[in-house]
Amino acid sequence: MGLIHRFWSRKAFPTVSAVMPDAIRFGADKWEMHGLWYRSFLVVAYPREVQAGWFEPFLRFPRPLILTIFSGPVPIDSQLGSMNRSLLWNLGEEEANRRSGRLADPVRHTAIEDAERIRGKVARGETRLIETHLTATLWAESLEALDDASNLLMGLASGMLVVMRLLRYQQDVGLQRILPVFGRPSHPREMDAHAWATLFPYASQEIIHEHGQVWGTNAQTHSLVIVDRFQLPSPHSVTVAWSGAGKSFAAKLEILRTRYRGIPVKVLDPEGEYQVLEHIGAHIWKIGDPGNPEFPWDPFLIEPNDTPEETERQVDFLLRFVERLDPNIKQLTSTLERALWRIIRRHQSSTVFDKDNPLVFRQRSEIVCDDKLLLRELEAIDSAMSERIEAVIHRWRVLAPPGTKSGFDCEVFDLSRLTEKMKAAAYLALTEYIARTVAEVPRQLVVFDEAWHLLNDQTTALYLESLYRRARKWGTALALLTQDVGDFTRNKAAEVCLRNSPIVLLLRQHPESLAEVTQLMRLEAGEVELLNFAQRGQGILIVGDDHVPLNVLAAPHEVRLINMATAR
Repeated sequence: MGLIHRFWSRKAFPTVSAVMPDAIRFGADKWEMHGLWYRSFLVVAYPREVQAGWFEPFLRFPRPLILTIFSGPVPIDSQLGSMNRSLLWNLGEEEANRRSGRLADPVRHTAIEDAERIRGKVARGETRLIETHLTATLWAESLEALDDASNLLMGLASGMLVVMRLLRYQQDVGLQRILPVFGRPSHPREMDAHAWATLFPYASQEIIHEHGQVWGTNAQTHSLVIVDRFQLPSPHSVTVAWSGAGKSFAAKLEILRTRYRGIPVKVLDPEGEYQVLEHIGAHIWKIGDPGNPEFPWDPFLIEPNDTPEETERQVDFLLRFVERLDPNIKQLTSTLERALWRIIRRHQSSTVFDKDNPLVFRQRSEIVCDDKLLLRELEAIDSAMSERIEAVIHRWRVLAPPGTKSGFDCEVFDLSRLTEKMKAAAYLALTEYIARTVAEVPRQLVVFDEAWHLLNDQTTALYLESLYRRARKWGTALALLTQDVGDFTRNKAAEVCLRNSPIVLLLRQHPESLAEVTQLMRLEAGEVELLNFAQRGQGILIVGDDHVPLNVLAAPHEVRLINMATAR
């Protein structure tokens, strides 16, 4: 007693209000305590369907908010009995409406479907019903701030299809709910266990693939985002970001980590940003370099194949490629096509019978057509045309003479020394090269930086679409990087590429293209705000139906390696 008396005499606890307030004032729609104003709401209805992470906007509400969740299991006998009675009642009402000729009530019909579905799951033991009672209490230092927070909360609830009611003349119930001693509330809502689990922060959306690689961290939960693109139905990806938002850094980081796993990588580099990969063993094809130009293959070749469709595709590519090198030659394309098919027919007629195996025909030559055969054939048809094509071939050979066939695990095709017209031709040639060799490396990553070079033109976009389909068949992953999401809406082939890319990385967007991104990717208001104010390396990662806010994360040695070229 003496010790307690000394504590009180020293005024360690000056008033009882340190633990319990002297008074609480209740009004019709608010209450006041300790100089702060409070207002309580009750959730009376939830969305019909919810998924992991749907409740997070409440958890990230920008004003002071107290959420009180009461939950308890419903006995199985009570669950089935209550649901059976509800079903019988609703089915009876629906049958009565039908017999009287009245239209069916869509709300009642939907309730019957949901009840039957959940009843079946409960009967099979796949889920349980849980009583849930959710109360939200706001507090603020002034009535004006409380009203603003209330309007914001009601607007958020309405947008999330949550029906929230003000506890008018029942604000004392809101106080009781935030105390740790309140009992079982009256009239709780019932939901199944899967929906109930989404109310908690640890049920937020996460992307963690087994045997994947780290893309960054989840900005909300700070957990790692681990993606294995090769385990998805389609391994392709699209990255859309404003200039300076960090899309090239994110691409280099993925290339590094892909090489950690021993997976081959090819990069089409129009601006010379990926030469730093030479430090990890990449071979740099210096296309257009005056000192030592080289190209991995000869685009003027037509190679033997097993199907007429492939021969026709190769002929079509060569015609388009020549048009890229000299757009004015388009009116003479028919002459060039006639010369090519004459060469092919002669080659096909030169097949010989293999005496050792009567079921096999052996080709006399490993090459159907090359530039020399083409020029010789054109000379016999039109000498002026032959001279013009020879000039086109010479112009290409100066910039990109064919080198030794590639056998490297990491390759960078540097196009920075080419003009815009020659870049477009080189992009087309490299796309065809990858399409012809995709079966040689069944699992690899191919990165197309500044992919608008291909997407903005209907002809080249068609080749990219064909490569998309062929690459998926052989397990090759294509990664397209561009600054404008509109590049994927300018033609049907580009739209097909976007639809066949289950992975989409959105970093900071240009303000004028943000509305188009929102509509195309079906983003929510919070995601749009994140993209509008994102810092470098921040954005949204979409994998299938999962959306997570992403912070691109790199180790210090990775940052040094990626920035090595900039430092030089």
